[in-house]
Amino acid sequence: GQHWNAMDNKYYHNRIDYDRLPAPVIPAILSSFAKEISDNLYPNCSAPFDICIMNVYVPGTRLGMHRDNAETIKSISAGYPVISLSLGLSAIFHYRIGNITHELQLDHGDIFCFGGKNRLIYHGIKNILTEVKSPDNIPNIRINLTFRTN
Repeated sequence: GQHWNAMDNKYYHNRIDYDRLPAPVIPAILSSFAKEISDNLYPNCSAPFDICIMNVYVPGTRLGMHRDNAETIKSISAGYPVISLSLGLSAIFHYRIGNITHELQLDHGDIFCFGGKNRLIYHGIKNILTEVKSPDNIPNIRINLTFRTN
């Protein structure tokens, strides 16, 4: 895989901002999972995933509206999808297409995808819902795995 450096918003093959070691390979079961979803939803613009970002949220944290636009021009212009898997606590996810903002609750096990003409939508986490517990007894956190193609 590749490592996301939040200091300069770029991807690297080594974790230059942490321990300088190579970024670990995405486990085959996860990359196959993302590729299968991508092939089904975006059969004309699917590619292997070489990035998996893990975000961990605790109650009270948010992620402001942003676009996933640090990937290569080739990846973005091809519309290669972003596949998001939610684990643990539920969250209110908001996204904007055109001038319309939508909200949706993402629960443990939910998948959200955007690609093609909507590849650069603005999106974020509005809040974490502590009253909705995951069925797998994951601690009081939310984990999000986001798969991308650079």
